[in-house]
Amino acid sequence: MTKRRGWGVAAAVACCLVTGCTPDPVPVPEGTSTSAVTSGTTVAPSARPTVIAPTITTPSDPVPVVQTGVLTGPGVTDIDITLGVLVDRSVDRGFAQGLALWQQTVNAAGGICQRLVQFAGAGSAGVPSSLQLAYSELGPRVLGFATLSTRAHAPELAAALSADQIPAVTPSGISGDLQYRSPLVVGPTDDLLAINALSNLIRTAGLEPGATVGVLADNTAEAQDALLGVTWEAARRGVVIELADASGGVPADWSGLPAVLMLSTPQLTTEAARELPAGIPIMTVTSGYDPAVTTPAEAARIQVTTATPAFTSDHPGAVAVAAAFAEANLADPGPLTFEGYATGAAWQRILNTACSAGSLTRAGIDAATASVGPAPIDSLFGASDPGAALRHLPASRSAALSQADPSAPGGLTPVSGLESADGIADYSPAN
Repeated sequence: MTKRRGWGVAAAVACCLVTGCTPDPVPVPEGTSTSAVTSGTTVAPSARPTVIAPTITTPSDPVPVVQTGVLTGPGVTDIDITLGVLVDRSVDRGFAQGLALWQQTVNAAGGICQRLVQFAGAGSAGVPSSLQLAYSELGPRVLGFATLSTRAHAPELAAALSADQIPAVTPSGISGDLQYRSPLVVGPTDDLLAINALSNLIRTAGLEPGATVGVLADNTAEAQDALLGVTWEAARRGVVIELADASGGVPADWSGLPAVLMLSTPQLTTEAARELPAGIPIMTVTSGYDPAVTTPAEAARIQVTTATPAFTSDHPGAVAVAAAFAEANLADPGPLTFEGYATGAAWQRILNTACSAGSLTRAGIDAATASVGPAPIDSLFGASDPGAALRHLPASRSAALSQADPSAPGGLTPVSGLESADGIADYSPAN
């Protein structure tokens, strides 16, 4: 039932533990240039994590290469595999950093199919900074893409990728994105993440059937998709949702509620932490929390449900990637650093499968995606299956629970590892 209110070494270990890879060694060519791959709205330097620059190439016109036993297509030569990277800086939050770390670890461990992984990104030499123009430039010249764009541009990009039949992988999206054949969402969609968030809130607050949960949501596509999951989970668990429009701020009379779920901006999450009585648990998702705008006192009130484990989690995949991060002498991981690495790891599993089948072509990538199967349970997205996304189903239904902590790496300390709400397999996304 819903009540509406005002609604208007370490590198190799990380590579192989997370992806199950056994790469063949290849030499790293000298004189490789580096640059940044992200583009879009400028983010204040103080808000950006330290980034290792991915290796950037400026791909030439595609020339098919035929090697014994392996058919190759655009973006693939006998020494490298080039993927395009389209990341909007306004939503980056460490994603490009994690993707670059994956590139470094996989190449240090020998590459994929006796080839090094190269990136061609928006804003690199000869490529426009605009994601749309960069896509037009890079589309004919790369094997596929890793993407992270704003909600405003995501449908346009997905329509172009699907029409052009270019494979791409992205970490997140709404359930409606599952209708597209590309990019494939390899993490939980927003409705699945919200189901896990409400399940976590019910458990941590000890709520019984009939209890009321305040849910503050805005009119973004992400929040509206999350509400689909919240409504489903609430009906199953017998809790009542008191829904408030974020445009009115945190309702003054929520002081008597037993728990609150925030599906809006980090600023409103911190407002709830300041204004609501101390005994009310506050839950949000990654997009609703920003350590840069949250005081320690506010953070102590907030728990966060995320698609990947916290940076200091004892989850095996997290331990391995954190060790690779330290080995690379990096500091200040972002909230999406693990999602960037996990996106690269998804590409790695697909590429290894395509290589084994002897076809590093776009058709070969599609076939590999359909057959690669679930990732190891210790992966950063859990047992994510890109083939499920190809069939318009969620690739992952798991999430982790963390405590907000601005002083911790990535702004979170772990509460639990990757788990799935009981019965979540019965949920059918509205796509």
